[in-house]
Amino acid sequence: KSCNDVANAIMLAFNKREPSILVKKAMDICKTLNKFYANTKVLDGSNAEILAKVNMLKCVKKTLSALFNLICIDSLIEM
Repeated sequence: KSCNDVANAIMLAFNKREPSILVKKAMDICKTLNKFYANTKVLDGSNAEILAKVNMLKCVKKTLSALFNLICIDSLIEM
């Protein structure tokens, strides 16, 4: 999912005053992340591949944390 999708969801939720749009976007991201984890070994591959996967996961974490913050849900620090 692109950053534009998230930004558009935030603007749409704000304009419509409909926070459920943010919840749906967060759920979509979580479903995609779950598929990624089911099909991908994060710590497998070259150093560059591992670094790319870890950086992508950091971006997903940051995006989900921002969405959770907007809908007043505390995000986990670790699991």
